[in-house]
Amino acid sequence: MNFDTLIQKALGRQTLLGIQLNPPATTDVIAAFEKTFEITLPDELQSFYRQCNGFETDDVLFRVIPLEEAIRELEEYNNGVKGSAFTFAEYMIYSDVWMVRLKPEIADAYEIINQNHGTEPIIVLTDSILEFIIRYAESGGDFGDEGLYKWFEERKALGY
Repeated sequence: MNFDTLIQKALGRQTLLGIQLNPPATTDVIAAFEKTFEITLPDELQSFYRQCNGFETDDVLFRVIPLEEAIRELEEYNNGVKGSAFTFAEYMIYSDVWMVRLKPEIADAYEIINQNHGTEPIIVLTDSILEFIIRYAESGGDFGDEGLYKWFEERKALGY
């Protein structure tokens, strides 16, 4: 099974969370994002965005934001300061965010990070969009028994 098929399968598993996929990002949107951030998205992330340009849920307003919004977020809140990280997902209208941080020293490498509402040091959750989506979709969302915040606490306990 290829990565695109796995993403579709993971996103389609959980109907309790009310996951609603955005239409796929166009090549032009991906190119504009890369130009704005002065980065090249890793292949896995490009594949994800070619499947859906983020998604909405019924889970406490959790969503993976579209690339166009990440561009606006950079321009509005980072004063246009580019870097190797960008906001990837948020909940409760940016009460908390998950970011993708590129690892430029390693081709196609990245990690998904969180700071628990900005109150703690950065914790690396994963280096795979697929693992992030599966954990979210199969564990009850943000606050499920094995949800994203439980994952944060597990990783923090392990020193990530």
